[in-house]
Amino acid sequence: MFKLNDKLREQISHEGKEYPVDLSFDNVLDVLDVWNDGSFEPEEKLITSCSLLFGEDILKLVPIDDLIVLFEQIKEEIFSEYEPIETYDVLGNPMKRKSAQADFSLSFDAEYIFTSFVQCYGINLQKELGKLHWDEFRMLLRDLPPEAKLNKVREIRNWKPDKNSTAEEIENMRELQEIYALPEEEGGNE
Repeated sequence: MFKLNDKLREQISHEGKEYPVDLSFDNVLDVLDVWNDGSFEPEEKLITSCSLLFGEDILKLVPIDDLIVLFEQIKEEIFSEYEPIETYDVLGNPMKRKSAQADFSLSFDAEYIFTSFVQCYGINLQKELGKLHWDEFRMLLRDLPPEAKLNKVREIRNWKPDKNSTAEEIENMRELQEIYALPEEEGGNE
């Protein structure tokens, strides 16, 4: 749980040792890219991810078995906290998900995320590379207002006709859903 009077994580404790960890949002996204890349073998994913998070020296300092435990701890403490973002209707009210299918992707929707951060917070994510902490990024992403480009796209993806929908509205929304559809292979919000 986030507390205003706690510092953001900059290290991970494992077996009585503290390991500095780079949790800048772009670095965490790189780690997620590695884990979603089917061309890496599991051990390569682990080594590459740990090198990204802890630096190359971690491979000299920690045996592979301990790296596995350390990375499992990172997954539990860092990545498991990343919850799917709520969907909002046009009035800004939270909507219940009709299915478990993800309605956005950190990689596929990168442009919408970028423009949403500029639009809503005045934050240029390119200027925040290596600076903006993952926890800050995910909270800002989660709490984007309904008018954010990403949320408008998600609203289109989640739209379902109701009894008051006209044929023209249904046709227009279906066309927009095709335009904004996630690729089949996208795993959603990773």
